[in-house]
Amino acid sequence: MSADEITAVVGVPPTMVRVKGERGRGNAPAATKHLWSLSTMDHVTSLRVSDHLQWLEELLEGRTLPTEDVTWDVFVFWMTDNGQGGPDLTPEASTFLAERRLPISFDIHY
Repeated sequence: MSADEITAVVGVPPTMVRVKGERGRGNAPAATKHLWSLSTMDHVTSLRVSDHLQWLEELLEGRTLPTEDVTWDVFVFWMTDNGQGGPDLTPEASTFLAERRLPISFDIHY
């Protein structure tokens, strides 16, 4: 799917797009597939992962994510200032991810 097609499905413009074959910054290799990325940072002020997932759930409400020729996933970058705590997932957030069959990955920095 093209970036424009994904934008039409999701309903908001991406934060970042990489086109297959496009070279990244510095010595980054060329992209092997298209990337359409949406950050919640400009939309959600909370530090709770579940609040960001709730925003995503509300955004996608009533929308069907195509599954042919596209892979959907959720990636969480999480950092702590004091080395304490960690991301949380509420039962509701877990249900949303499971119902949409969305895998979630965490990049955690202490």
